[in-house]
Amino acid sequence: MSLLLGLATHSAMAQEVVTIPAYTPTIGAISTFRTEQSIETDMSIWLEKPSITMRGDFLQQMMVVSKDEQAIRVRWSLSSDVPAKAAGNYDLNSQYKTTLDLYGVRQLEFETDLNGFPFSLIGFDSIRQNMQDKIASFFGNGPVPEGSALSSLMKKLDNNPSLLTDILVPEARLLARGQWYKSASLKVGDQWQASRDDDINGTAVNIVTTSLLESVDHSTQTAVITWDEIFDKEALTKASQPGIDAMFAASKERAAKLTTDQLAIVKSASSRRLGRSVVSLVDGSTTEVTETLTTQLGGLKTTTVTHVKREDGISSDLAAESRNPVSGAMQPVPPNWQNPTNLEQMLNEPKSNDKDTQGKQAGVEQLLGSATAPAKPNKTLPTTLPEKVKYSEPVALKISSATVMKSPISYGYELKIILQPESSALFGAFTKAAIGQKTQLRVEGETISEPVVMSPIVDGRVQISGDDKDKLDAMARHLLSPDAHIEVQAIPEALPLQVENATASKLGSGGVAVDIVLSPQSAALYRDFTRQAVGRAIELRVNSQVMGSMVLKDENATGKIQLTDGSSTQEQSESFASLLPDATVEVIVIIKPPTQ
Repeated sequence: MSLLLGLATHSAMAQEVVTIPAYTPTIGAISTFRTEQSIETDMSIWLEKPSITMRGDFLQQMMVVSKDEQAIRVRWSLSSDVPAKAAGNYDLNSQYKTTLDLYGVRQLEFETDLNGFPFSLIGFDSIRQNMQDKIASFFGNGPVPEGSALSSLMKKLDNNPSLLTDILVPEARLLARGQWYKSASLKVGDQWQASRDDDINGTAVNIVTTSLLESVDHSTQTAVITWDEIFDKEALTKASQPGIDAMFAASKERAAKLTTDQLAIVKSASSRRLGRSVVSLVDGSTTEVTETLTTQLGGLKTTTVTHVKREDGISSDLAAESRNPVSGAMQPVPPNWQNPTNLEQMLNEPKSNDKDTQGKQAGVEQLLGSATAPAKPNKTLPTTLPEKVKYSEPVALKISSATVMKSPISYGYELKIILQPESSALFGAFTKAAIGQKTQLRVEGETISEPVVMSPIVDGRVQISGDDKDKLDAMARHLLSPDAHIEVQAIPEALPLQVENATASKLGSGGVAVDIVLSPQSAALYRDFTRQAVGRAIELRVNSQVMGSMVLKDENATGKIQLTDGSSTQEQSESFASLLPDATVEVIVIIKPPTQ
């Protein structure tokens, strides 16, 4: 359970409003992370010896495999190798190598929630078999000794296989701390709290997390979010009593010599996390995170400092967006845009009563209901209509061969497709023109994936991954039929627009209207946009919310737009109109794959 404790603002800090975007990872993108870690163990109360510090330095890669409305699927490539530029002794790398050998993996695939918190491991049965084979080499064919660390670990993993993601990829949970599944507008200095109860050894331990939007850096398009997480000391001490008792039992002579202050320490337990996330204002991803975890249990104090930094920067398609910032607003067209729900929802979005769901950033839901207007964006509009906002026809590709085989890098399967020579040339030209752009791949009208083209593909080979071998086999059989083909199409990017002014009025037939006048530059861009999109479905967005969609009948050369709503009040429409000149406004051509 989680309890939202409210929102406060530090009055001494600047009151700039910042929109933290929803976490929107790019399908197919590969990110490289450098993880540096140190673990200091202090047992000086018991041993009268100085603390010991172990260090680790790792370079890991993550690829986003797929994403839907419920989950994100990722694949991490794992290595215990010390990066080339690192210097010194790295005991943690040696330990990690032993761990990877035990589980027999060099890649791990799992699903996360929309913030990036892991919740479902893929292929655990194979990993468990690897563990059993490795353990058998130590214990022969006999069972693992009951009560041993290995026996306890096996039971925990059988009950919750997803624990393995925390063991092998602790970076995933750390990165997710700063990522939100839904955008939120906050003021610099806003502080919020959340409380939850964790079951630790059968005891409910209350944990209070205080988060703060510390700062924003417009030059790097990042924001800094910090958190301070404290465990209830009394409840944690109760939950840790077996461990505390074991410490006393193992060191009876030393325990008799402890001072009153030392006894007070060893009879208690405490834990605190301090963290700092640097979050991209382009795609909501964490680019850097540092966490210090300090735990004291029965006189054993452990301080773990972890620093994770993305080293590959923002992928090309996101960088393109950052060069042309998009502002959310409503899009114009002579036929009225009609959507009876979104205007009211945007102005009066209720605060969520959702309690803590594992893996969600506590406190965010409360902030999403804020009616605070976003900061006035620094809009940089293109001078001419960009090619990537234009609609392009799909390209049909004929197949030479299609074969399904076991994936060598995951626990799923791969459909390997080789195109016919003419289609291979078409695909090469298509991918060359679409570099940095999101695309759609369809089979029989069904969207199979939406990869971002990172480089031209000139060898005529296409690969489709999946877990359902039967479905891939059926797809392969279909593709080998004489009339079958796969279809690829570039997904148009959104066109940013600047609203010069907007007014609200009542309609004679009932309902309300918001009349929008675009700036002269935006009016010219919108005219060119509508001219090339006649006959296509287009969508209007304000602050990332869809305000309406329609099939465009003809071009709009007036620079004026009217949005109508049959359910909102005059007051709501006036409030909405007042926000539009400072809002994020965009229009986009909708790709609708054919249905069979």
